[in-house]
Amino acid sequence: MPKVQSQREPIIVLLRKLQRPKGREEEGRFVIESAQLIERALRWGASLECLLLEEAFATSDAGRELVATAGRMPVYTLSRGLMAKCITNIKPVPHAVAIAKTPTANLEQVLADHERPFLVAVDEGDSADNLGMLIRSADAAGAHGVILGGSTVDAFGWRVVRASRGAVFALPILRAPDLPATLRTVKEAGIQVVGTSANTDAMFTDLDFVRGTCVVVGNEHVGIGEQVLAEADTCVKMPMLGKVNSLNIAVAASVIMYEVQRQRLLG
Repeated sequence: MPKVQSQREPIIVLLRKLQRPKGREEEGRFVIESAQLIERALRWGASLECLLLEEAFATSDAGRELVATAGRMPVYTLSRGLMAKCITNIKPVPHAVAIAKTPTANLEQVLADHERPFLVAVDEGDSADNLGMLIRSADAAGAHGVILGGSTVDAFGWRVVRASRGAVFALPILRAPDLPATLRTVKEAGIQVVGTSANTDAMFTDLDFVRGTCVVVGNEHVGIGEQVLAEADTCVKMPMLGKVNSLNIAVAASVIMYEVQRQRLLG
């Protein structure tokens, strides 16, 4: 295992670049932090390129096991101090990180792979933690993919990856800069687009989710944008019985996603 000595070495320059959204976009790569998430990435088929391990961790039982699991992948070691200097955004500073290729997903392929596709779309989601939890719930509820519309936060930033508990490795994540156009493609495939809004009389339990469905949730503060909402075949709401009149997108989406699966399991 080669030892990295300087912040100027190419692997460290790349690692620092990938902590910025623009850097991840330019390189088509992202950073996975922690041995647990790296193990899940390896298990669930993520395309890892290399590991960077803190020296003390590399010689530990957990470190040797991770290296063995990684197989012939390049492994670099570095001091705790150097790890702290080059990992400036992730707290606490991890003992192990990996660089992986950002996965790409094709909407047409996702639709073709499932008889009754079940998708979740996020319009302008701006909370990394909420998005990660939403993706985690989508995986648990059996969704077939998550569509990220507009300027929704990057699904492969470390906060989203951590909050998803690695679900980003297991579920197709689709970027849709023009979400209304993407939803039109979804509808052309015979899939109902279901918006979520407080300004409707229809309860989420009233709709037939057994058919192909794309559930759309909106920004944490302003909801679904008008152009996106215009593409919805129907809108549903959840009863809000307390004084607070909204849920964050991860919770709201989770409630509806499990209604989808409840109906499908019964039907």
